[in-house]
Amino acid sequence: MDGATPTAFGVVWGAVLFPLLDTGNYVLITVTLSGAPLCMGIIYGLAGAYLPELVSTRKRYSGPGSRTTSAGPR
Repeated sequence: MDGATPTAFGVVWGAVLFPLLDTGNYVLITVTLSGAPLCMGIIYGLAGAYLPELVSTRKRYSGPGSRTTSAGPR
């Protein structure tokens, strides 16, 4: 799945979101509010898989490693 498919789904879902919320039907409102995080998860899931590939292997995990080290024990 490329990045255009979930983005297109998000645009369509955003256009449908408010008219469905405005119906007052509790089932449609539940489906509408469940679809929004689903759309967000699909988009951010792809970004999490794609963005590390943009950085060379040697430097890829230096950011998360330094963040964890500087944060101290939990």
